[in-house]
Amino acid sequence: LFQYLCEMTGVECVTITGYSKTSLRNIGRDPSGTDHAWNAVKIDNRWMLMDATWGAGYINGNEFVKKFSTLYFDTPPQRFALTHYPEDTQWLFTDLSKKQFINSPLFYSTYLESGIDIELPQKGILNVSANKEISIKIKSDRPLTDISYNFSTDKYTELISFRPKGNYHTAKIRVPKRKASTLTLYYKNQGMVVYKLKY
Repeated sequence: LFQYLCEMTGVECVTITGYSKTSLRNIGRDPSGTDHAWNAVKIDNRWMLMDATWGAGYINGNEFVKKFSTLYFDTPPQRFALTHYPEDTQWLFTDLSKKQFINSPLFYSTYLESGIDIELPQKGILNVSANKEISIKIKSDRPLTDISYNFSTDKYTELISFRPKGNYHTAKIRVPKRKASTLTLYYKNQGMVVYKLKY
């Protein structure tokens, strides 16, 4: 439908098939086949990535919830590739490999909206030990006072105290004694990125 509407209005458009990352089970697992489709449009001689499906809302159980968002319209390719990987890599517009996509963490739309860049950890599966520390490094041009975390064994989130140096902010999170399966980082109390833990 999106491609048809573009064609009817004279906008050059292609439909792209590929892989989406939407759940924990996608981390570290090579997809068996494509599961999603989105578009690229050419405007003012520049290709832009669009996902009208994700921009229209989301599924809650078996119910579709209408919630329009411009987040997935002309998304920067480096951000778009965190959750979308095309079958034909000419539509990737960045140098992320499929292996990197598979092994990356699970990013939520909150991360795309945050305007920050997580430099560490980059892998979606973290090798950890109880009482050892996980290093966090984030690039941001503003102070980070609204990022928190919790492990799957925690009831509550805890604010992260960063040490700033220029645009980079570093911190360490101690792995709990009780084995946890995931680590989630939050931005303004909204889930931002999830990592699997391997002991």
